[in-house]
Amino acid sequence: MQIKLELLEQNLQAKLLPVYLICGDEPFLIQEAGSLIRDAATQAGFTERKLFQNDDKEFQHLSSGMETMSLFADKTIYEFRLNKAPNAAAAELIAQWCHDYQSEDLLLITTPRMDKRAKNKAWVKAI
Repeated sequence: MQIKLELLEQNLQAKLLPVYLICGDEPFLIQEAGSLIRDAATQAGFTERKLFQNDDKEFQHLSSGMETMSLFADKTIYEFRLNKAPNAAAAELIAQWCHDYQSEDLLLITTPRMDKRAKNKAWVKAI
């Protein structure tokens, strides 16, 4: 579901989704959307945030997060700030997170603007 920035705050008040993908070519708007999501997550009880930037190898943290799920663990925001599309292995982990992971954790991914071809990739459709 695509949500415009003007409606994001209202949508976040109604329900916090488990995965968000923010993409565009306006850094300020990307930052604003990310802040709104992080603020809503904090209000919903997320106490930990793990931030990763521009490295496909960092997506292994999604895998380890899925493997170390605990009944008493803090709710965590996994935030990935990318300057390009993820490689095939990272894209597979994102899709797996979206399809298989039953957790209280939140996945937040920011990327530059995507063209139509990029939006049709399996990992984007999984989100």
